[in-house]
Amino acid sequence: MLRIYGYSDDNVELEGAQAAIMGEQGDAGALRIAHGLTEELRCYDQDVEITIGDPTTGGLVVLMSYGEPGVWAARLRQIEEDCGLPWPVRVSVNAEQGYSMAVEIDAPAGVEASYRKLKREPAEVLRERVEQLEKANAALKKRNASLEPLAKALTRAAREIGET
Repeated sequence: MLRIYGYSDDNVELEGAQAAIMGEQGDAGALRIAHGLTEELRCYDQDVEITIGDPTTGGLVVLMSYGEPGVWAARLRQIEEDCGLPWPVRVSVNAEQGYSMAVEIDAPAGVEASYRKLKREPAEVLRERVEQLEKANAALKKRNASLEPLAKALTRAAREIGET
């Protein structure tokens, strides 16, 4: 079984995998399912795409992303159109760290896999920042709405004082 989850804000853990790092600074590499081993991929400010299997026999792609509100997301897709999924897959919240999804794939030992680190697109970062600002704006509107009756009362009082 291969278990994939995020750890802290800068690691993706692969329990049941052994990596053969290919590429400078580990930005891409080959993996082999090896039960009992754990591989840690350092990925601060990067998403990690893990491909398990191949288009001829079937498999899936798992994309791990860290973002607001401080949690890891797991996105799954098939490798290609009409490509099957040869093993059972389970997705749950990681029991050990409640801030990450965990993906468990019942792939047998020896299955080939690969990973690559993807620099987060500036548009994604901006979208997250816009979401944060929208939430803050909604909170301010709510607060301002609660102050509106007081502002009206003060305005009336000021007019009354001015008229006397």
